[in-house]
Amino acid sequence: MRTSPPVSVIAVREIAVSFYRSWFGRQGLAIPARPSAKAKTFVQTLAVGFAIAPATEDATWIADSLLWLSVVLAVVSAVQYFHDGGRAATDMARTD
Repeated sequence: MRTSPPVSVIAVREIAVSFYRSWFGRQGLAIPARPSAKAKTFVQTLAVGFAIAPATEDATWIADSLLWLSVVLAVVSAVQYFHDGGRAATDMARTD
């Protein structure tokens, strides 16, 4: 079974952000989800829905477009998470 590039990007993002947030959580810091991350989840849900809905099986471009949009949102929100975490770590170091 071959995994498509968008699915791979999303999977790597999910694992990286989960580990990152867990690490900060163990340090006593929370990195809340931004609106872009919530939008990513919503668009991913739509993409899956359109991919499996029988009514849209002839219009795969809809699911494909939504999937690629979720990839863009995944990358943007991951960059935001890492930026927010870096700022939180800097603020934490200043208060120590």
